[in-house]
This record gives sequence, C-alpha cells and structure tokens, in this order.
Amino acid sequence: MSLFSLYFYALFAIVLVCTAFISKFFSEKASNKTFQKLLLLFASAIFICFASWKALICIFVVSFITWFCGKQKQKTWQYIGITVLVLTLVFYKFADAKQLNIIVPLGVSFFTFSAISYLVDISRNEIKAKDFLSVVLYLSFFLKLTSGPIQKSSDFFAQIDKNRNINQQNLSAGLQIYCFGLFKKLVLADHLSVFVNEVFSTPNAFSGFSILLAILSYSLQIYFDFSGYSDMAIGTGKMLGFELPKNFNMPYLSRNVTEFWRRWHISLSTWIRDYIYISIGGNRKGKLRQNLNLLVAMTLCGLWHGATLNFILWGFLHGVALLVQKNFKRMAKPFSAVLTFSFVSLLWVLFRSENLNIAIQIYKRLFTLAAGLNQPYLWTFISIIVFIISTVFVKKNDGESFYPILDLKKISHITIFFVFLGLLFSLAYTGGSPFIYGAF
Repeated sequence: MSLFSLYFYALFAIVLVCTAFISKFFSEKASNKTFQKLLLLFASAIFICFASWKALICIFVVSFITWFCGKQKQKTWQYIGITVLVLTLVFYKFADAKQLNIIVPLGVSFFTFSAISYLVDISRNEIKAKDFLSVVLYLSFFLKLTSGPIQKSSDFFAQIDKNRNINQQNLSAGLQIYCFGLFKKLVLADHLSVFVNEVFSTPNAFSGFSILLAILSYSLQIYFDFSGYSDMAIGTGKMLGFELPKNFNMPYLSRNVTEFWRRWHISLSTWIRDYIYISIGGNRKGKLRQNLNLLVAMTLCGLWHGATLNFILWGFLHGVALLVQKNFKRMAKPFSAVLTFSFVSLLWVLFRSENLNIAIQIYKRLFTLAAGLNQPYLWTFISIIVFIISTVFVKKNDGESFYPILDLKKISHITIFFVFLGLLFSLAYTGGSPFIYGAF
C-alpha cells in the first residue's frame, strides 16, 4: 500500500474521522490518549499487512525486544538489545531473500534504526523507558514506516502523549503539503524515471550528451521522489496533528558536501551523526581519529543502502569529500554550489547503477564524449524549470525552507489550488514507479 493508493486514502479517511470523533467525545477523559494510540496502531497493522502479515510479526517481535531491553535498569540489557537489532538488520540486508524463501519486512531499515536510537537514548539517560503500546506504535507508525523520516523517539512520544485535535488549519496545510509531494512524485520523478531507466539499462547505446542528461535527470528524480514521499508523510501527519521532521532543505543549493548532508535526508544524516559517528568516538579523540570516524560512518551509510561495491564506494567517496572539505575549507568558494552539485550528481551514478561495471561504462561514455543516440528528454528540461521556479519562490523561515501555504478560505486561493490539482492529475505519469527509498 503506497501513500497515494485508493486503499491508503480509505484507511487514512477512517483514521481521520475516528480521531476527530475520539477528540470530540473523549477529550476530557484519560482514555483519549489510549484510544488514539490503539487507533493508530490498528491502522499501522493494516498498512503493514497489505505488504505481508509476516512483516507485522517481525515488527511486533522487534518492538517487544526493544521494549523489554529498554525497561531494564542495567545498561547491559540495552546493549544486548542494540546488538540483536543490528544483527537483525544485517540479516535482512545481506541475506538472499529468494534463496532462503523469506520476505524482507516493510520498512525494516527505518523501524530498526528507530529501535536502535530508542535504546541508545535510554542508555545515555536522555529519555526514560516507555510502555509497550507507545514503543510498538513508535516503530510501526504507518505514515513514516516505508521511507521515514526517522523521528527522534522523544519527539514522537511527546506528540502521542498529548491531546491532538483535528482542526481546519492543520487539514488545510497538511492537504497542500501532501499534494505538493504528490506532484513531485507522480508528475516529475515518475516521468524522469522513464528516461533514466532507459539510459542506465543500455548506456553503451547513448551518446555522452545523453548520458549527461540522464545523470542530471536522476539527480532530479531521486530528489523529487524522496522529498515527495517525505512531503506526503509530513502532510498526512499534519492532518492528524503530528509534526514529522523535515527531511530536505533545498540540498542542491549546498555550497559544500558537509552542507549537502545537513540538507539531504536530514533525519538519516542526523541519525548517522548521533548514533554512529558519535558512538565510535566522534571528534573527541584527536584529528586523525575524527577523520577515520567520519570515513567509517559514511562508508557504513553506503553499506546500509546496499551490500554491493558501488554503494560502498558511493559512501566512501562521500566520506573522502567530507574530509577534504573539512581540512581545506577555503577551496573554490565562488563556484562552490555548482561544484558540490556536480560532485553529488556524479556520485549518484554509483548509487543508481545496478553494479560497478555499469557505473564505469557510464563514466567512460560521459568523459570520452562517446558517440551514440542523442535523446534530449522534454521532462528533464521541464523538471529543471520547475526546480528553478520553486527554488526562487520558496520562502525562508530562520534559514529553513517551507511551502507557501494557501488560505483555502479565500475563493482566489481555492481556485489556484484546484488549478494545481488539475495540472497534477492531467500530467501524472500512470506507468507506475515505486518509491526509490522503499527498496532500502
């Protein structure tokens, strides 16, 4: 079940109506919070079962282990739980699912990352252990299960432990944020995927110019696809009274690789910093050790995306770039944003290619200006124009981007919104393309 399927819309509508009912008739009762938790847990169970009932069992077991180890007073239990969770993630990441006849649970990376952060935070005395219902809901919450964002446990618990009401302001803003994300996904990312898939499947048939356009197209595709999902999750969450963390902040305007990782997949970058980089020493043990820790953290980031050489190399090279940038901060300031985008885009080739050999073929044809099919793709240029316009018009608030939300009480704003919806549904790609980060 995706976040734009009819089944999801039906499920979300039921949750929305039931939440409004509970808030209205049980707002003054202690049972209000419990009813809302049970409702969200029930909806999450249905969402997961659409993928596999076995996945639901896996999440339940992981939740029980996380809850049990978290409530023990001895830190040894938290370390045991963390070890079990890491081994679980490693098993599902590197096991041959077809050969072993197993199903990789929906969102396994995201709920195990959340579980690990919960136990680490308890071991660091940053939070207190929670009840089982809260823990299992934190790990299985259906809006962020498939592709995140990875929300801090303390932030999530604070929101489910307070009275949440369905109100017009949140409904209006959440609906618009959701539709912005849907436009990114169905209109831009999915159209771009047609050209990208064609070039990356047979790179030797295309010219160096077409290869360049395909690399640029994939840079835009993965941004629109992933940020679109995040917007959809944030929008639906807002309608239910949740504030999910922002996952993107105009990353392609970054002036260096460090800034890029502060703007791209923010929740994952923060998780890697807090629970890998800092855990293995961070910057507390000298410059040499700091550099090594950074390199290890980014290599593990690549390994998390896939146990193939191209993913490992992708993470390692990002680590090298971070080291270079940190030690030579004065390099190429006038063109830093262009250089950073170019570097990130070239490394996306490793990320997108099925194996290292295909990536090498693409690099060869790009840098040798090889002859072949010249295939300018209209949606590449449309996406560039949309990206530039949205970047120019996006507003800023304390340095973070946000959408210009319309006031749907005004006729003129309602008209604009429905025109936008008309463009969305008339231009949407109907071929079907799964979320890129759903595979991780």
